[in-house]
Amino acid sequence: MDGDKTNSLENVPTSRISKFARNAAPRLKKMGEGFLEASKGGWSALWNPKFRSDYANFLSSMGLILFTMYSIVTLLVLLYLPVVLFFVTWAPGLVGQFLTVLPLWAYIIARKRNPMANNQLFLDELETLSSTRAQELSSQMKLDEGVNKNWMEDVYHDLRTSWHFTKYSLMFLAFSVIPVVGSLITFVGQLWLVSDRMGWNLLSVYTISAKKMSYRQQKHWMRARKWRIIGFTLPYMMLVSLPLIGPFFLGLAQAATAHIYFHLLSKDTDSLGDKKRPNASPLVEFKKAN
Repeated sequence: MDGDKTNSLENVPTSRISKFARNAAPRLKKMGEGFLEASKGGWSALWNPKFRSDYANFLSSMGLILFTMYSIVTLLVLLYLPVVLFFVTWAPGLVGQFLTVLPLWAYIIARKRNPMANNQLFLDELETLSSTRAQELSSQMKLDEGVNKNWMEDVYHDLRTSWHFTKYSLMFLAFSVIPVVGSLITFVGQLWLVSDRMGWNLLSVYTISAKKMSYRQQKHWMRARKWRIIGFTLPYMMLVSLPLIGPFFLGLAQAATAHIYFHLLSKDTDSLGDKKRPNASPLVEFKKAN
């Protein structure tokens, strides 16, 4: 009996490795599909006159939050310069984490504060793919919504649900104490975490603004498309991590999201005249994507 338990325990690492190897190729393929949508979507948005027109609203909304956050960080660095230098000396990967995490939270705050400044970029590009789908989703959004009065509560909710993100961020920060390769491990690991988290926020134009999903429904929808979404967000987050100018690429990413969204969902829902079962769960539509 003890021998059987020992063998089963020994087989656990082996089974995990075999499972990882078996899933590696399909996941890489899905990431490649996401990367392709990111490239096509970004290029298409650049030539979209409606996107260029509405980008000014995004620039104003995002710029205000970025200016405020950079000002606060600069002030804190100046006040606690010796402490900052100590941490950066022992954990240089902290700089790379800052360059990826700050744009993420700036985007989250800007989106919670003024959702339509972001949503409109998505709708502008979606209209070039399917005007019917764009009209359908826009009818489900509050197009005349200005500044969200409850944006602080919404940001607080995101902070409460970001425990895993914070935990793994601290774990990757610990790697930065390793000479030479430590900072690289920290940056790559944090980039992966931020790309995953940013996918939730970019696609919230559909999951939250249009479909009003609960957190559980959103989690189900995102997990089913995790690898395609990470493949989509990774190249944008590499651009976003550029100091000062990088975060403004998020407007382009938001517009390009229309492409990955459009090709994730079943084309059966393209028409407003489609018949749907009256009591069907909203997750039925989402499961069709795979």
